[in-house]
Amino acid sequence: MIKSIFDSYGTPILTGLFIILFIVETKFQLRKRVQNRWKRMLINFIVAIPAFALLRLLFIPVIIWLAVQNQQYQFGLNNLYSASP
Repeated sequence: MIKSIFDSYGTPILTGLFIILFIVETKFQLRKRVQNRWKRMLINFIVAIPAFALLRLLFIPVIIWLAVQNQQYQFGLNNLYSASP
């Protein structure tokens, strides 16, 4: 359910936010551009793609591990109220 919510709402919202921020950054620059825009974007993508892959591969297992640990030690907000899983 959460995955379908994120896929149907989150992806378009994040894509739209990226486009809006890109346009705003193009129109209202904080400093003068030194490098060609397309060369700089290529460098940013080369750095960002492995970072996103690592976050995807590492972040989700760590969050799941933390959730299991919290459930095992009965720690966190879920233990403050009684709800069926």
